[in-house]
Order: sequence, then structure tokens, then C-alpha cells
Amino acid sequence: MRIKKTSQTTASGAQTVNTFSESTENAYSCYYANKLNTYSTDEIRIGTSTDNKPIYRKKVSGTYTTSATRAIVNLVENVDKLVKCYGLWSPNTGVPKIVVGCPDISGAGGIDAYASVRKTDNNIIQFIEYSVASSYVGITGSYEITLEYTKTTD
Repeated sequence: MRIKKTSQTTASGAQTVNTFSESTENAYSCYYANKLNTYSTDEIRIGTSTDNKPIYRKKVSGTYTTSATRAIVNLVENVDKLVKCYGLWSPNTGVPKIVVGCPDISGAGGIDAYASVRKTDNNIIQFIEYSVASSYVGITGSYEITLEYTKTTD
């Protein structure tokens, strides 16, 4: 895509002259720049990693029900590297959401539940909620997570 650059210069006699030049180097298209601030449930390319692989962003959200001591939800497949991950989770319906990776500190001065995101050996990003208290078993929780990653298919 060509980017049109403009500049104004003053020629002799104090007349303003508009100069236009086209460049395809060192410039991003408006479409690409606008995508950098897009958060979508669709996979969007947002940049390039240091090893020249495309970096993608995807927002995932949903609910889960704990069984035994944990709940595991597969979020994205074919992931080479997890570049960045941030989001919120709630271990129980009606409980305020907290940052993924932070424990839900409740009960008798202890930690009842903990959530994290991991990349498995088979290149899947998973959300995991660990419940320490038996009162969390069978409870429906929720998550909203933004992932940035490279893929094994690129």
C-alpha cells in the first residue's frame, strides 16, 4: 500500500507550496494500524515476532464447571509461542472477576481457587482453574482472556 506524505514549505516570496510524495517504505497502512487496537473473538494478526512469525490476538470468554479439584478449558490450538496473556476470571457466578493468575482469597484466611493459562506440549493454550475448597466443586465460573501468540502453522 502506498502512503501519501504531505509537507508544506515556504518558497521565496512567502508563498506556501504543498509537496506530495508517495512511499511504500517504513509506513503502515491505516487498516493495519487500526487492527493493532482491535480486540475480537476472531483471530487477528497484530504484528511480527522476533523470529519473523506473525503474532495473532484473540479474545476468548466462556464458562466452566469445576469437577474434583480443577477445570480445564482448551482455548486455542496450533500455538507455537504464547507471547502475552491477560484477562479476568470469576470462580463462581456472582463473585467479582479478578485478574487471571491471581488467587481468589476467601474463606477462612486461605486461598480457595487459582486460575492460570498454560501452553501444553501439544501446542494448545488452556485455561485452568484449581479449586482447593470442596465448596467450589460443581460450581460454574467464567473467564474473559486476551491471548497473543504465534502459530505452528506459519
